[in-house]
Amino acid sequence: MNKRDMCVLLFVACVVGTTLYVAINQTRSISNSAKFNPERSKVVHISESQLIGANPMERIGDGQQGTLVEFADYQCPPCGNAYRNILPSILQHYHGKIKFVFRNFPLTNIHCYAKGAALASLAAGMQGKFWQMHNLLYSNQDQLDPKSIEKYAAELNLNLPKFNHDIVGKAANLLALDVSQGNRSEVNATPTFFLCLRNNKVIKLGDPTQIKNYLHS
Repeated sequence: MNKRDMCVLLFVACVVGTTLYVAINQTRSISNSAKFNPERSKVVHISESQLIGANPMERIGDGQQGTLVEFADYQCPPCGNAYRNILPSILQHYHGKIKFVFRNFPLTNIHCYAKGAALASLAAGMQGKFWQMHNLLYSNQDQLDPKSIEKYAAELNLNLPKFNHDIVGKAANLLALDVSQGNRSEVNATPTFFLCLRNNKVIKLGDPTQIKNYLHS
């Protein structure tokens, strides 16, 4: 089993194994959270290279048939639902057939801890643990405050001085690239999914489960 396969299996296993119920404050505004609608799927004129970006830590899997790109927010309830209940089955079913790319798009106007969580994932990635931090953040969506973030970094045995340094340095630069591409791609809600096909066609998916309409099982 190669390193990419191991990363995919680790990601799926962590997601499937997550049984923690995420308590969400009912008064929180989620007006910028995506509501899936299959009728909204459409071809868009964006290149795959633009959507994927230049950050290899945010990618897992092979892309023989296509690449699924998600722009998401760690504090967003529908993003958490996609992480727990939608993506595991997609990544298992299309294992070895699609590449999955996660790009941060924190909705800072309504989610006060989303940016810090995004920075934490990228800073952890600087030490080779992007997906491990990614899983911790989505498994603890109701605990994304700075103290909790430091606790997760310690759990992952990260070099904490480097982690904190990267949060305000390299990670901040990478996050800016993710957000900039999201804005250029007209992402205005999370989660937003794009499917890049091997015929150079890019579909903005109204519902991620529609991937089955474009790929071979």
